[in-house]
Amino acid sequence: QHDPKRPDTPSGGRIWALLGDAAGGVWIGTNEGLDYLPSGVAASGVATSGVAAPGGTRVRHFQHQEGNPHSLIDNRIRSLLLDRQGMLWVGTVVGLKRHQPGTTAKEQFVRVASTPNQADSLAGQNIQTLFQAKDGKIWIGTHKQGAAWLEPGADLSGAAALHWLHPDPQRPDQLSHGWVDAIIEAEPGQIWLATAGGGINIVSGA
Repeated sequence: QHDPKRPDTPSGGRIWALLGDAAGGVWIGTNEGLDYLPSGVAASGVATSGVAAPGGTRVRHFQHQEGNPHSLIDNRIRSLLLDRQGMLWVGTVVGLKRHQPGTTAKEQFVRVASTPNQADSLAGQNIQTLFQAKDGKIWIGTHKQGAAWLEPGADLSGAAALHWLHPDPQRPDQLSHGWVDAIIEAEPGQIWLATAGGGINIVSGA
């Protein structure tokens, strides 16, 4: 539980996303930033009392820093994904970034198709959900603009890498609603998109 007097508790009390990793740690997406609880902390639950994990390992906090392009794009986290390469994708209310692991000094977050003022960019988009399909595509569900996917190995620096499905109930090749809040792959190549008002959209052969 968040305690403003204890730096080793989560950044905030409003938790929007939880994600475990192969090392037994837990990523926590809050309304005030991103936290990582190493396995010793996560397993013992000592983070709630602010006590360091065995060996001195503590809860790590990541937040947006004005003027630092390698920090989070925004503190309001909405979705998290660990891809098969172990890379962490962080969806916020204003775009998407991917975590570049390294030493503490070199650790950074890089923009993913979230360049401001670029047509069909994720910049300014509320990233509600993230999912990796069996073929490696990364699927992105937004709050208003529908869904998009990224091909494996795509250049992530610009919006050209995005393949969009925009909301248009009159067109069968587009989505029935712009708010996509859950994505699964029911069978290989068949992606189900849950919307907040337009039912389920099934995409095949994308």
